[in-house]
Order: sequence, then C-alpha cells, then structure tokens
Amino acid sequence: MIVLHPDDVAEIETSGSNSPALKVTRGISVGPGTSWVQGLVVFRNDDLKTVLQSLYRAYNVDIRLEGDVPGATFFGSFSIRRESIEDIVKQLDFHRYHAAVSRKSSNQLIVSVRP
Repeated sequence: MIVLHPDDVAEIETSGSNSPALKVTRGISVGPGTSWVQGLVVFRNDDLKTVLQSLYRAYNVDIRLEGDVPGATFFGSFSIRRESIEDIVKQLDFHRYHAAVSRKSSNQLIVSVRP
C-alpha cells in the first residue's frame, strides 16, 4: 500500500511490462497540472494553442481561433468558478493584438484575433 501526501504525484506506468506499475514523486507543488482541483487554470509561458486547450478542458467548450498571435506566450491564473471563459480570454495579453470573443452556440466559442 502506498500513502499519498499533499504535494505527492502518482502516475501509472503501463509501458515495458505486463502489469502496470505505480510511480510516486514526492514534493511536487501545485501547478498547471493539478490546479484544476482548486478550480483554476494556470498559464506559465504557454503558447496560445496550449491556453485554448486548457480552456477547452476546463469549460468543455469547443474553441475556434480566427487569426494568429505569432510567438505569443501567456502567463496567468484564473478561477473557473468565478470567471467566464469569455472574461478570461478578454483578460489575456495578446501582445498588441485585439481579441474578440463570441459564442456560436452554448458549447462553441469563437476567438477572433487581429492586429
């Protein structure tokens, strides 16, 4: 039996053997991979594709991007319990680009980015 403590991460490894093995890493601080437990999305030098994938998973909304933000990376921490996906996208710094957000349907969001 393995006991997990705060800041421990457990992973199941299935490659290389007939039966899965449990790998435990101790002393991992809460970050983007586990922030969802606290109702947060966290961006740390993430590109726009990664940001939109995180928002898709957090809100279960398809996001279509119109336009491009070349080389932009994003930093921030947002509460998915208190902020709408539209509000989060509007708060992102698009590096001299303007972002407009609209809903095509209840489960589809369009983000238009232009200079």
